[in-house]
Amino acid sequence: MDAEGLEEVDTEYISPRVFTERDFIDRLLTLQRHASDLCDAYTLEEISHATHRAIKHVIDFQGGSLSVVESDVLLFNYFWNASETPTKEMALDGPGITVKAAVTGESQNIGNVVDHPEYVEGSGEHSPKVVSERAVPVKFHDKVTGVINVESVTPDAFTELDQRLVEVYARHVVSAMERLNQIDRLREIQEEHTKELIQGADRATSMLRHDLRGPLSTIKNAAFMIEHEIDKTKDMLEIINNSVDYTIDMLEDLKNVTMQSKLTLISIDVNNLVAQAVKNAFIPDEITVDLRLSDGIPSAMMDTVKMKRVLYNLIKNAIDAMPNSGKLRVETMMSENNLVVKVQDTGYGIPDDLMPRLFKPFVTSKVKGMGLGLAFCKQTVEAHGGTISVVSEELKGSTFTVSIPYMPAPKN
Repeated sequence: MDAEGLEEVDTEYISPRVFTERDFIDRLLTLQRHASDLCDAYTLEEISHATHRAIKHVIDFQGGSLSVVESDVLLFNYFWNASETPTKEMALDGPGITVKAAVTGESQNIGNVVDHPEYVEGSGEHSPKVVSERAVPVKFHDKVTGVINVESVTPDAFTELDQRLVEVYARHVVSAMERLNQIDRLREIQEEHTKELIQGADRATSMLRHDLRGPLSTIKNAAFMIEHEIDKTKDMLEIINNSVDYTIDMLEDLKNVTMQSKLTLISIDVNNLVAQAVKNAFIPDEITVDLRLSDGIPSAMMDTVKMKRVLYNLIKNAIDAMPNSGKLRVETMMSENNLVVKVQDTGYGIPDDLMPRLFKPFVTSKVKGMGLGLAFCKQTVEAHGGTISVVSEELKGSTFTVSIPYMPAPKN
């Protein structure tokens, strides 16, 4: 592509200089070397140095820069052949040949800057007197991100071929700059992800310490009662068993989210699975249950253990959302070729600020619990190729909908 761009130039109109085949090959090699150097550049400063080396090898100039567009100004952080620090920035709504290249997105070639209306003289007292200037925009998808500028002390110093060369360099530069932007974005994502993991781990260990303290204290107290009041042994053993079960549930939630395992698919009666989940749930007398099992729900291939856990989590959350009283509705249905289970409560609803993060690990509005149940539900449902969603209104309740593509059980 670069060679074709150069071949388009008619050397008859380039300049009085003799342009040999050796010059042509040298410039192509310089372009190749520049592209290679930019692959190893990981900062704008390194991009600037590589571009300076490449341009000065093929174009005679006394001053130059790589400037970057930022907001409404052009920042000059990278100067070439400057004996002192010139102007650091220029407003995009002001004068300047480099500014014009940035604003219009078109290359500017000024053979003589004397009395040129757009020219702004540099602030360096000992800088060479600029006579001609070439400014080429660095563009990414028609958006100008910077400008390559070269200056000379002689008039009409830069040819059409020089412009084509610098424009090719500009394309190299914008590719390198975009690569740096992608690296920065990936680094930000990684840092944010690492931060979330650390915060999640901190929260998990904190919650685990807090939540385990309760059942362990209960077990210790029950053991004390057995030791001192033998007639209460049966009641205390039941308390111990319940506390152990609660502890196992917490550890199981943590394991299910942190250790992903393959699905074990077997043929199950979906209505029976849902009915058993409701039957096995501890539902207070103050909560009425409306179980609606649609006729004609076929047996399907699912991981029974994991789906039981999904239903357990959704039903338990619904019950926890109605501490005083309410109505729990659980229903099954077919929607097109999807098996659908809905769990609805008339509880206090989910806070709006929690909704976007609801299915992420360690997110919960409960005083007790680690916020792993819904994360496990999402993970399991998606492993079945399905989706889980929620509609909620504060003080009115929530409806969780699980939709899984129907996978028929194999015929005997």
